[in-house]
Amino acid sequence: MELKVNYSLLVRNNALIAVGPRGDEFTLIPAKEDVFVTDRWYMPVVRFMRHADDRLTHFEASNGRSLGVEFRR
Repeated sequence: MELKVNYSLLVRNNALIAVGPRGDEFTLIPAKEDVFVTDRWYMPVVRFMRHADDRLTHFEASNGRSLGVEFRR
């Protein structure tokens, strides 16, 4: 099932920022390599996934109700 929800990612003042579908912004805080945490209940953990050649391909968001929801370019 596709959610049809878009997030934009940008870097501002050396911080990774996600911008949600309603324009809400939140910071992704590094936890370990390619894993970030946020203060949002619906997306507390974000993991960036890489292709074999090390290119970022997508990110996955998880919370208490869902695991590994994919967001692709």
